[in-house]
Amino acid sequence: MSELNFSSSTWAERFADFDWGRFEDLWRLQASEVEPGNVRRGGWSSVVRFTSADGEAFYLKRQENHDYRVWDKGLVRHPTVVREWQTAEDFRAFGICTAEPICLGVDQSGGSRGLLVTKALDEYESLEEVLKRLPGGSETRQRLWYRIADDVLRIHEQGYRHNCLYGQHI
Repeated sequence: MSELNFSSSTWAERFADFDWGRFEDLWRLQASEVEPGNVRRGGWSSVVRFTSADGEAFYLKRQENHDYRVWDKGLVRHPTVVREWQTAEDFRAFGICTAEPICLGVDQSGGSRGLLVTKALDEYESLEEVLKRLPGGSETRQRLWYRIADDVLRIHEQGYRHNCLYGQHI
């Protein structure tokens, strides 16, 4: 049985109003990929951007048989979006800015499908763009590096690790 879990009842109501209140509604949503999908782990994963009728933008990650195993629970398989959802929730709880998770969907009847919707980061400015604006050695640039270091330290103190921390992830 597939179901959607929303981060709030407000999001659940809004998505229902847009006819996106069920797993299959989002699974079948037609939208353009934002980057080429991944094919690995015996499955695939792709991300699309879509916009509601009122102009709000979202990202939808869909995965099929793109799983991870929970070792301490008998090698149970879960779509990797489950871990991404929990990580985003945890990061937000301990003060790390990250994309706002809107809903998580899992369907493990006859295979493994997962989906994750996050609010689009339209106000986002890449680290590369910010560094172009800030003169080398400036106090503002130094404060930025300290803020990044503090956030990475906070992530590590919570038991998380980031295996590929690139500027595009900041």
